[in-house]
Amino acid sequence: MLPFTTDRLLLRPLDASDAPGMFALDTAPAVHRYLGGIGGPRPASLADSAAVIGFIQAQYVAPGIGRWAVELRATGEFMGWAGLKLVAGPVNG
Repeated sequence: MLPFTTDRLLLRPLDASDAPGMFALDTAPAVHRYLGGIGGPRPASLADSAAVIGFIQAQYVAPGIGRWAVELRATGEFMGWAGLKLVAGPVNG
């Protein structure tokens, strides 16, 4: 899977080095404020974030889609993630 860029951003597959950024994002109350309860449980540790990344990496293989890291090209700063997620069951009831 090749990364791609916009004028400001780099989008690339998530890797283990993204765990600190994912942890910071997923534990931020300001982020969860807008998820309306769909954000899932907040990670309790950096290991929890690493496990989520492992789960996402498995999705790159099957079903072949997944979420990618988004970083600011100018600085390499982890900004968050974006992408597709296959939901095989009912959504929101």
